[in-house]
Amino acid sequence: RFMLEAARFGVGVTLQGASGSGKTHTVRELCATVGRPFMFVQTAAEDVTTTVKLMNALQAAISLGGICHCEINSSLSPGSILESRSGSHSGSAYYYMIAQTLSNVEEALAKSLSFVTVNQAIIPLNKNFLFSLVLYDSKIGSSARVALPAALRRVLRPFSFTVPHIKQ
Repeated sequence: RFMLEAARFGVGVTLQGASGSGKTHTVRELCATVGRPFMFVQTAAEDVTTTVKLMNALQAAISLGGICHCEINSSLSPGSILESRSGSHSGSAYYYMIAQTLSNVEEALAKSLSFVTVNQAIIPLNKNFLFSLVLYDSKIGSSARVALPAALRRVLRPFSFTVPHIKQ
């Protein structure tokens, strides 16, 4: 419920929390509870196949009103968003694609459109679409403190998970 409320002012949230705190599990359970399709993408390497997979999941979630949950290895993207525009090959290209897609969706929703342009394709827009993102760094393991890239700060709302220490 809280995650849907956090996304109410946009179409996406970023999930932060330590490994095992229940980020992905919560999104899966949310989908099952509200009857929405669940699209899961985890990026372990930046290549054309993963990029296509990410865009296909985003397009499917947008048109079906599902939740696209993406886990991105932030160690792939040492550069800024400007690098992806200048042609260098870094993880920031993922951030640019996500930010551009979510901006297009927000704009279409604001205009009450029933379609949106995603990656030069016009697709139906279901207003129940939600995007969730988890950033992790494979060099240090799953991290609750991976900074959200500037390109995504405008379109994603932060949502933190914590697990209390239980003495046994």
